[in-house]
Amino acid sequence: MQIELLRVDAVFELAGQGLVCAPSFPGPAAGPFQAFTATVHVQPPGQAGFDAAATFSAIHFRSAGGADILMSLAGIPKGAVPRGSRIFAGDDVGRRLGSGATDAGPAPGVDSAAQVEKAFRSHLRSRAIKLSSLDLPQAFEAMRAYWASGADAGILAPDGDGIAACQEVTDHRRGTRLEIGFDRLLPIARDQVAVRLRLRVCYKWDREVIQHVLPGGMWSFTCWNAAAFDAFRTTVLNTAGYSTMQGKPPAEVNIVCTAIAWP
Repeated sequence: MQIELLRVDAVFELAGQGLVCAPSFPGPAAGPFQAFTATVHVQPPGQAGFDAAATFSAIHFRSAGGADILMSLAGIPKGAVPRGSRIFAGDDVGRRLGSGATDAGPAPGVDSAAQVEKAFRSHLRSRAIKLSSLDLPQAFEAMRAYWASGADAGILAPDGDGIAACQEVTDHRRGTRLEIGFDRLLPIARDQVAVRLRLRVCYKWDREVIQHVLPGGMWSFTCWNAAAFDAFRTTVLNTAGYSTMQGKPPAEVNIVCTAIAWP
């Protein structure tokens, strides 16, 4: 089980130790502390998480003579661990520390999903894009621009994550809808998890959908690198769903961002 060891308040680069993360952990009430190294998962806010080797060692700086435990990360640049980063590890690490660590709560993928959605909404606002005004081509372009721009402060580059499009029949308590979704897929470097950011463009179920869209079937396509995007776009534009619905006002447009199993 993964537990959350700490949320970073500050980091310091110390010669011979690497990147030291604050706050520290209280040392043992009795007996010496045996330094050890373990793998931790670092989850910066709004960025892709990564695994790192952490060393836990005692330092004596309390006036009463007690020791605190410092966690240091070797070979990690200071900017990779900003304030607010969450540090996770196995519960065996928490037991060895003996204090401070808590249950992780939401899985790191869930936390990342919230950060990605926040970044995407900020991206739209910075371009004066309102969800309520988007039609199908504009929604596709909005997701393409977000995927290509790295507007989420470097979660992953366009060649490191995917952009996808799909057509589904859904019912989210608003009646049956034809949904065409544009996704950004961001694999997280731990435990086979990815974040899926979806811009949903939904249409009411009517005769035109039944007669012209459904015979073409449901579909899903994914593009994993910039060089393949033009072919991906052409494939999507040539579907019966896109070509039929592109000029019609949608019933609703919204955003859903979730952590999903990966691959």
